[in-house]
Amino acid sequence: MTDIVLGPVLSLYSVAFYRRVARQRLGRGLAYLVYLSSLYSAAIAIALLAFWLPAADRFVDWLAPNLPEVKLTDHGAVTDAPQPFVLTHPTLGTLLAIDTRVETPSADDLRGAPVFFVSRTHVVVSEGREGQQRVYDLVPQTPEARARWEGLVVNGASVKRIYGRLRLLAAPLAFVACLVFFFVWKLLAALAYSVLGLVLNLLRRERLPYASILTLACFAMTAVIVLQTLAAFGAFGSFRLSYLTAWLVTGAYLALAMLLPGSVGDGPAGQAGTTAPA
Repeated sequence: MTDIVLGPVLSLYSVAFYRRVARQRLGRGLAYLVYLSSLYSAAIAIALLAFWLPAADRFVDWLAPNLPEVKLTDHGAVTDAPQPFVLTHPTLGTLLAIDTRVETPSADDLRGAPVFFVSRTHVVVSEGREGQQRVYDLVPQTPEARARWEGLVVNGASVKRIYGRLRLLAAPLAFVACLVFFFVWKLLAALAYSVLGLVLNLLRRERLPYASILTLACFAMTAVIVLQTLAAFGAFGSFRLSYLTAWLVTGAYLALAMLLPGSVGDGPAGQAGTTAPA
């Protein structure tokens, strides 16, 4: 357990540490990936609570009093706001335009590139790329759908209410989603790096079983994971860790662990070469 808890530190410098983990079961390497995934996910959840959600709070507080009420009926959108209505954020620019006097917006209506344009029967969503827009129907297209349509009212109060519910779930959902994504991502990476480990294994006098190589790969990725985490939080500015750099760094750690004199499988510790359980 100590090797897992202290693994993020020991795996950065200790050859003796790699000698130990090579003699342990593959499950220890997988448990280490779960541990790293938990740390990474906790960092994302903390950043969400400390930085991103407060920014979202400020945006919703600005949006709610400025958003007109729009009723979505089975005949289309209806609003009492003066039209055309344009909602412009001080820093984000034009976010919303509403003109329910028209059914299908023209090029002139979409001039100024609002993120959302609401006509009587359609909503046009701009995807940020020039000329890339998606059009969605606001009116039920079949008699059956119209019969089931109950209507919807969108206004500042409803937006704040929905956001308040989502906000309560944001951090837990972010943690779970990041945990699953990060674990699968790094498990696939460990499998890829283990191929490099198999090549290095050919240079050894005493060969390691594949389970030991994969376990070593799980720990050898630590330096790259640290660098990727720092880059994700902007510690290196615009610098991003390339795939080539990740392979070189992880490969160097695998080479040090497997080929350096006194590394795994050498001397008395060499039992890992023949008895490490899979």
